[in-house]
Amino acid sequence: MRPGALTATAFIGSVPGARRAQLERTHGYPILEHGPLGNFRKARVRSHYFPVIYVAASGLSVQAPIGYDVGSDSRRGSYLLKARDRGRPAATPAMRLPVGGTGINVFRPVYRDGGPVRTAAERRAALIGFAGGAFHVPDLAAAALPDEVDAALVERGKSITGPDLPRDEAVMIALVGLSLAALLAALVLVWSRHERMQELALQASQDPLTGLKNRRRFEEDLRAELARSHRYGVAGALLMLDLDHFKQVNDTLGHPAGDRVLGEIATVLRGRARETDVLARIGGDEFAIVLPRCELGEAEEVGGAITTAIRERMSAEKDVPPITASVGIAAFGSGERLSYESVFSRADAALYAAKGSGRDRVQVFDATTPEPQPGEVKIAVTEPR
Repeated sequence: MRPGALTATAFIGSVPGARRAQLERTHGYPILEHGPLGNFRKARVRSHYFPVIYVAASGLSVQAPIGYDVGSDSRRGSYLLKARDRGRPAATPAMRLPVGGTGINVFRPVYRDGGPVRTAAERRAALIGFAGGAFHVPDLAAAALPDEVDAALVERGKSITGPDLPRDEAVMIALVGLSLAALLAALVLVWSRHERMQELALQASQDPLTGLKNRRRFEEDLRAELARSHRYGVAGALLMLDLDHFKQVNDTLGHPAGDRVLGEIATVLRGRARETDVLARIGGDEFAIVLPRCELGEAEEVGGAITTAIRERMSAEKDVPPITASVGIAAFGSGERLSYESVFSRADAALYAAKGSGRDRVQVFDATTPEPQPGEVKIAVTEPR
């Protein structure tokens, strides 16, 4: 019941007519059936009864029908007998539920422990009752389908739940003669397809080693942030980060150790990032961070905090050569309309100037000077804080 698909579950007893009085006396309630007006009344005399003995339900608008003889309902009763004789669960079509609302009833036969159940006759003799389930169709669909998937459940061409959409715009699952198992299989198929699409989208945008965004997704996000920054006149910054002396790790300890170091760096970056920041590994030991709505001074503080955190984190790692980080920063959105290529070039130039100036430091590209030409870099230097 917790996911919301199952509305109610019940145990339905199997009571021969000769044992009716005993059951009513020991349980303290009569066996009931529906009257002509839909109200409950004492069941008429029959050779066999299938009363509801126990019910567990959630959020019902009507009282659970304890004692109700499910076998007195010609539609549901036939599915009880089908489940009993076949020895496997049976499900009704979509119909009005005794607990209210439109849904599907499922009945699973329960046999006496150790009783022979090879033939239909043996199963009838060994039957104790049924485990029953009531599934509200809208709740079932809501629990099984992703929120962003449009789906309609239809029976005989009429929608039971979901939007009335054209066939090419919705997943439509017909309920004509459909068992619950087939319905669930169809829903799981839809859900699995959606999950697989999400997984493929994630693989296409995620760096598998660190879990950060990959270069392709980084470029998309940076371009989108530049567009927002230009539109609303909000400042932002791009930080490019490259590890110092990382090659020593791979050369002395091997690539598995290098992969672990990259994972540690990703952890440090996540610990210093806001939810709106974009963290990416764009290749090798090079990372990028997009800081939306961030002034240049704040970006410098972030860069300094990152270099300090990496230095402290990696110095605590035993048997790992000293690892530090160099950071280059390029601001955007402060009145100057910059392209993706310009911002990336400026941050990259600042990064390699930081490495050339001694490493383990933060350098900011000076946006007041002309765009750097090949072989020429204009840089302002900020020592790590």
